[in-house]
Amino acid sequence: MIADPWQDAKQIIGGTRVTLGPQASQQWLEAPEHLAMVLARYRAAAALIGGLVKQGFSAADVQVVELFAEGRAKLQSLFGVRAVEALDDAALACDVLVLAVKPQQLKAAVAPLAGRLTNQVVVSIAAGLRLADIGRWLGDYRKLVRAMPNTPALIGAGITGLFADASVDAEGRAAAEKVLSAV
Repeated sequence: MIADPWQDAKQIIGGTRVTLGPQASQQWLEAPEHLAMVLARYRAAAALIGGLVKQGFSAADVQVVELFAEGRAKLQSLFGVRAVEALDDAALACDVLVLAVKPQQLKAAVAPLAGRLTNQVVVSIAAGLRLADIGRWLGDYRKLVRAMPNTPALIGAGITGLFADASVDAEGRAAAEKVLSAV
């Protein structure tokens, strides 16, 4: 067992506390189609957010749904992102939604999203789940991308394979690739 569950996040950002403001990433702010929301447990969220921060993304452009208060507090403190316990309208005001929960928890985790998605690109990193199943759980939503990052992605040294449903246009594929290139 790891003594410090935040070790991965500390390695990603060099062990320093990150404070971000709107000036942190003008390029990212000028591309509002890349606003991201992450539905994840803290280790996956920390790895992804750490990578986004390292690339210069603004914390204002990233939101996280984390069920546990301790995880929310750590994500807010470490990265300055908006971290909430449950989905709300603000959390859904994103263009890329990353599902980073364990495969056996995904169906229950996405239940509150069913029928609420409009045009977001939904990226799942849950291993072994078919896009058809995820789409069905989301109320027959089809703008889906499946991603398979390898373990070194947790420390920013991995690669990620992506597969997009045919309904995801070139802009959506590019947005998913940009977000997932952070790990």
